[in-house]
Amino acid sequence: MADGKVTVEEVEYLRGWLERRREFIAAWPLSIVAQRIAVICVDGVITEEECKSLGETLLALTGEDESAETGQGEPKKELTTRSCFTIPEPEICFDGRSFCLTGNFVFGPKSQAEEAIIQRGGKVSDRVSREMDYLLVGSIVSKAWAHGNFGRKIEKVMTEWRHVAIISEQHWTQALNACFPVENQPWLLIKDWGHEAG
Repeated sequence: MADGKVTVEEVEYLRGWLERRREFIAAWPLSIVAQRIAVICVDGVITEEECKSLGETLLALTGEDESAETGQGEPKKELTTRSCFTIPEPEICFDGRSFCLTGNFVFGPKSQAEEAIIQRGGKVSDRVSREMDYLLVGSIVSKAWAHGNFGRKIEKVMTEWRHVAIISEQHWTQALNACFPVENQPWLLIKDWGHEAG
């Protein structure tokens, strides 16, 4: 990770490290990182795209970004620190409810988060609207957002549609597992890491 990239060997090392320290993987966001590594490794093939996606997440989690030092590349990403979220945290129901997603997710690519919602009976929209139930904000946000420059979707909901719940990725992840626990998803079973295909 020192060079800002994750290699196949580093993914395998992280997997082994997490297997030896299972007492830590119950806590968010390490629980999500562990699940993502399990998914990456389950088919016995670790792709360049998977390494890149995991690397971006790990850089955001550690707060390190070489582009910030060199002045090149994408704007620095940080974990969500500002509180624009609905308080108290609302109960999250999936069946028949409509979600819109914004930001980048520790959980994985946005498409993966959308699929998790659909699997639980929810609907996903690309645009915010007064008819939706939840605006889900990914934990990895731009530096500008982290310092109060909220994106258009969030600002729209905060100013015009206050009945729409703005929820954090962490709260959403807890609801995911309560609705359809990790142990019921064979593709996320960390205990099966030693039994991948291949």
